[in-house]
Amino acid sequence: MSDRLKNMQTNKLVDVVKNYSIYGYNASIRDKAIELLKERGVQTEDLVYFGKNKGHEIKHAESILKVFNRNAFLALLCYTSFLLQLLIQPTEENLILLTFGRISTLILYVLFLIGGTFSIVRFNKVVKKTENSGDVIMFILFGMPFFLIVYLHFIRKMREDLARMNP
Repeated sequence: MSDRLKNMQTNKLVDVVKNYSIYGYNASIRDKAIELLKERGVQTEDLVYFGKNKGHEIKHAESILKVFNRNAFLALLCYTSFLLQLLIQPTEENLILLTFGRISTLILYVLFLIGGTFSIVRFNKVVKKTENSGDVIMFILFGMPFFLIVYLHFIRKMREDLARMNP
């Protein structure tokens, strides 16, 4: 096993140190990996910082994902409410109230959609994903008329990105 460790790249050795129990290695393998990393110039403090920093990034990405889910849920509620209000036939008695309801739910929908867009941008920064602009444009253009489909697409992509961050 020590020959295998010697042939590993530095980032793979760091992964072995961090996740040795997940891979089914014992503590002696972890210690050998730490020794090899020290020989390559990686300090123990760097390993500690790297582990803490990675955990912080994952927690931050998860919190952004929760904010995105909340904004998307509220946007979906507003969108559904707006569509239901479109089905109501206006009369003289309910015209002002119905108009106010339609306008307010549409404004709230747009605000929550913008909040979701900002969440996507922040999430992509945390997971260090560079193809940001296409996601934002797609979310804004297709999010309005096809909100549920776009939401399901983005939540799937964001969960995949989060899973890649946390092997």
